[in-house]
Amino acid sequence: MELMTTAGWIFMVTSWTVIITLVSYCYYKTLSSQKK
Repeated sequence: MELMTTAGWIFMVTSWTVIITLVSYCYYKTLSSQKK
């Protein structure tokens, strides 16, 4: 079933970008706080 519309692709890419950005941001904050 290939019903992947442009809106579907945009939503998928946007949600993945937000998730990855949040994860890397929290990971970076944890690492930087441990170094101090």
